[in-house]
Amino acid sequence: MTEGVTIALRLGVLALIYLFLAALARIAWRDLTAAGAERRGNTGRAYLVLLDGAANGPHAGTRFAIEEAASIGRDPANNIAIDDRTVSARHAALVYEGGRWWVEDTGSTNGTFVNGARVDGPTPIAAGDVLQVGRVTLRLLA
Repeated sequence: MTEGVTIALRLGVLALIYLFLAALARIAWRDLTAAGAERRGNTGRAYLVLLDGAANGPHAGTRFAIEEAASIGRDPANNIAIDDRTVSARHAALVYEGGRWWVEDTGSTNGTFVNGARVDGPTPIAAGDVLQVGRVTLRLLA
């Protein structure tokens, strides 16, 4: 073989090695970013946005950050305190369990609803769903 052919073959093999390493790096990067997104999505962090109904506050558009669990009611000791006569002192509870959010009525007078359906026991609630406590409506943003 001539010297030119030998150099061309060596450069070709070197290029193939670099392409192989680049493909491995790309696959590893994709797997790492996907794993990170899964962990971030399963942290139990979300927001409730007040849509309508609180007579004395808070006002529409107020965002409540929730993490892992939150209590909702008129009592100021709740994580989300809503000053409205249709909301019970301890109205409902939100819990993040098994990779999803759950809501449960905690013995309220006027009931708890998810997308218009009355909550009887632990009920799953997803991002975008409307939660109603008394006459107050909130949207879950997860």
